[in-house]
Amino acid sequence: MPPRVTAAPVRPRRALAARVAAAVLALPLALTGCTAEDATTTATDVPGRVDLSPAAQQRCDDLLTGLGDELGGLALDGDVDLDAGTATFGEDDPVTVVCGTAAPDELALTSSCQDVRGVGWFIPDEQLADSSVDAVATAVGFRPRLSVVVPAARRGSDSLAVLSALAGPVKRELRLVHRCK
Repeated sequence: MPPRVTAAPVRPRRALAARVAAAVLALPLALTGCTAEDATTTATDVPGRVDLSPAAQQRCDDLLTGLGDELGGLALDGDVDLDAGTATFGEDDPVTVVCGTAAPDELALTSSCQDVRGVGWFIPDEQLADSSVDAVATAVGFRPRLSVVVPAARRGSDSLAVLSALAGPVKRELRLVHRCK
């Protein structure tokens, strides 16, 4: 039996943000009458990493090694790759966590983000609009930046569980530079 995932109490104003984030990453296939065979998935490349200072690299290493053998109910798939700054979770359609990424090209000063348990995640508009494609959520208010590649098949409850599970490690290991708008 897989471990039970429980969420910490959410303050009322954050409860709405958590519901919005779940809806944003949810698959609307049931609403449109599509089946899984009808869905088209566009593979999303793992975000590139930037050159990190030794201190920033250590923060990434600590975050990735501290994630353990499961994240949001998904088992670690293989080993954490500290050279690439990645960890993958879930056997089929794995979710990839990448530490030390660049700012997304689509990110602007006026961009909004979704707050999940105190971490602001930016997801490009075109990925928000089409849930049949993979999505990349980036914790833009923390340094080094952390990105999570969520395959289309995992959007919805899996993605919310992963982003929720990352809140503690992100706040503990990475440096907050600004809050989510």
